[in-house]
Amino acid sequence: MRRLLTSLCCLGLSTFALEVEAQEPGAPRTEIEEVPARPSTPSGTNALDEYLARSMELRFEPGMFSQFEVYQNGAPIGLGFFGGGYEEIFHGSPDALDSMSTYQLLRAVGFPLWLAGTVALTVQLAILLVDVFEDTDILVNPSGPKPAFYGLLIGGAVTGIAGGTMMQAAPSYLNDAVLYYNRDLLRELRGQRAELPHPAALRLTLNF
Repeated sequence: MRRLLTSLCCLGLSTFALEVEAQEPGAPRTEIEEVPARPSTPSGTNALDEYLARSMELRFEPGMFSQFEVYQNGAPIGLGFFGGGYEEIFHGSPDALDSMSTYQLLRAVGFPLWLAGTVALTVQLAILLVDVFEDTDILVNPSGPKPAFYGLLIGGAVTGIAGGTMMQAAPSYLNDAVLYYNRDLLRELRGQRAELPHPAALRLTLNF
């Protein structure tokens, strides 16, 4: 019995000595897997300078044909009246390209409609003046206005208002394109992927 107790005590002391030795400096330790570091990004100053150089801003240019102009790095980009060449300028931002396609559509369709309506109403006014001063009955006879009078009036008014409404709605899409481009540029500089494009709803608003 004494030998059994002596053996158990020796076994316990040996186990305790091994545990103490494992905790000493220089003893092998369990390795911890390191988390890979994130890819390095440009320094704050360089990223800010690049953003300021590549970002865009929208300015209103007053004049005879007042319109909004897009500037980049202090210089106008030169999109033109209908936004031609926007695919290359806004490349890399799907949402900006989507907004610019709507902007170009509104300008390309709205301006001819507005011009046609304005011309129709101007021609009607000119013919009415001729009827009054030359005593003719092109649009109006003694019994009242002819059908052509109502056709020019209603057709010109509806066409002109529709075109003008589309022209007024177009700048909001140009503004959206600039905002989307700057947003995706910032994400690019921060190492984030730009969002996928989403279908744009046709928004027509009257601005007075």
